[in-house]
Amino acid sequence: MSCFPLATIIAILVWCIIIGAVLAILRLLIAFVMPRLGVGASVVNLLVQVFMIILWAVIAIAVVTIIGEAIVCLIGMAPSVGHIGR
Repeated sequence: MSCFPLATIIAILVWCIIIGAVLAILRLLIAFVMPRLGVGASVVNLLVQVFMIILWAVIAIAVVTIIGEAIVCLIGMAPSVGHIGR
């Protein structure tokens, strides 16, 4: 069977949490440091939005990966589904 183990799902979720936490910390640091360096609020807002986009992209990739692997696993478990056109 070609199903991925539970350890793979756990590893993906742990990495998503770690990346999300790092991006959140960077977001806080940018919002704290940039005004003290004399950078305008519009630049800080732009950087925060960029980090939020990256965060959501990582989450979306993880979800698509897990759903894709689950579909492949389900197709492998039901051989009649894979042979519909024959």
